[in-house]
Amino acid sequence: MRLNFIDEEVIVLGGAGFIGSNLVIDLVEKGAKVTVLDSFHPMCGANNFNLEKVKNSVNLVKGDINNTELITSIIKDKSVIFNMAGQTSHPYSMQNPIDDANINTIGIINILEACRKNNKEAKIIQASTRQIYGNQKELPVKETARLNPPDVNAINKIAAEEYIELYNKVYGTKYTTLRLTNTYGPRIVMNKPHAGFISRFLKEIIENKTIVLPKDYLIKRDLNFVDDVNKAFLMAAKSEKNGTYNLGDKNIFTIEEIGNIIKEANNEGELIYPKQAYENNIGIKDIYIDNSKIKENIGWNPEANHVEEFRKTINFIKENRSEYL
Repeated sequence: MRLNFIDEEVIVLGGAGFIGSNLVIDLVEKGAKVTVLDSFHPMCGANNFNLEKVKNSVNLVKGDINNTELITSIIKDKSVIFNMAGQTSHPYSMQNPIDDANINTIGIINILEACRKNNKEAKIIQASTRQIYGNQKELPVKETARLNPPDVNAINKIAAEEYIELYNKVYGTKYTTLRLTNTYGPRIVMNKPHAGFISRFLKEIIENKTIVLPKDYLIKRDLNFVDDVNKAFLMAAKSEKNGTYNLGDKNIFTIEEIGNIIKEANNEGELIYPKQAYENNIGIKDIYIDNSKIKENIGWNPEANHVEEFRKTINFIKENRSEYL
């Protein structure tokens, strides 16, 4: 599949955040004319420095996807709408369910209505999450699994997916929804209270040369490097198919093994073990997702060597320490 975006008008919602900014940079390098819309919500991952590399090549607009007039006007003439705008903190969603719903559910309704009214030919590429699966008995988890949301955030992400599918059925809105797993890479959110365990491990290994493992360090996860995730978004944009896909990886690691990978990538460090294991303080037990559907339908396959990609990530953070730590 050719990923040619030369002179193509696209918009990345939430494009100043971790994954969104990496996608923006990739699109610019592939010749796209990129507009970025970001609210810079304090609980989300937006960082002006994320776009430093392409700041003179993009149209950056500070605004909210819940601003109906703005979103209706700004998506006009855009061939692809990459929606990376979202609130991802699970604890925050439990403490602020209305705010989470406004960002993750009402926001997508505004986007869909804007497309229906002002750009029926645009394709929406929606960032979702494997968090919606919650705990599952059968692993790896396929897209057909019964959803088991563990928190408000997951419920709102499910609602967003349902709205997208409904607009496709009723209005013919073109879409691809990608359910992301644990994603890492340059520009990862480091200094926010909602940052995940990978961010915490990276911060600890860089600042203290240690990683403090959680008590449930033997639970299993899969990983994706941000470049692989970006490739999936770009391939989905060029695909004529509509659908919902997992972005998983065939390589499965315990939390302990992920700690060791990061330690190896840093060339030094030490893992600190808790006195007691198996107490589940992360919230979800073993979880990893099957990516065979997207391989078959779109041809996506992750290629990352995790040690090397974590090394790139660590070096980027160290080189830009003041911006991320």
